[in-house]
This record gives sequence, structure tokens and C-alpha cells, in this order.
Amino acid sequence: MLDELMLEISRCEEYKKQNEYLKADKLKMSEKLYELMLEKYNNTPYEERARLFENESCKCCRNKYYCEIELNELPEDIMKPIPSCNGWIPTTTGCGGFEWD
Repeated sequence: MLDELMLEISRCEEYKKQNEYLKADKLKMSEKLYELMLEKYNNTPYEERARLFENESCKCCRNKYYCEIELNELPEDIMKPIPSCNGWIPTTTGCGGFEWD
């Protein structure tokens, strides 16, 4: 019985080590994705980013029919990536009135 316990403890230690490696890899991928998104943001003019935001986000917004924000009133940093400290996919700056369904 003691041998089984020792075996289980060693398995748990191995799983813990693997989990730490996965978290580190996830964070690296998130940082790399942020860098790529930031490069795309810097190389895309405001007008194109505003149109992309309208096409990709506005059609999903609950406020679509009540939205009073015009295309030229969107913030200058629209679609700018925001880094994630949790290793998630970076989010982007929106209009402030966007809501998911």
C-alpha cells in the first residue's frame, strides 16, 4: 500500500511539472500572438481598422440597432491589441459600447 502511495505521489509530481511547462508555453504563445497582432495594428491605417471593426464586431453587438457611434467617431486606437497576463488570446480595443450576445 505504501508503494502505491509513493507511485501516486511521483505521478502527481510529473503531472505538476507537465502542467507548469504547458502554462509557460501558453504564455509564450500569447506573447507572440500579441506581438504579431501589434505589428498588424501598426501597419494598418485607421480607416481600414474602423471598417474591420464594423464588419467583425458591430454585427455581433446587442446594441447594433441602437448604436449611435458613427464610423468616424471610433477611437483612434480601435482594434489595438491588449496583452493578456493569463496566457489567453489578446483582446482588442473596441468602441466602448460593444456587447456580446
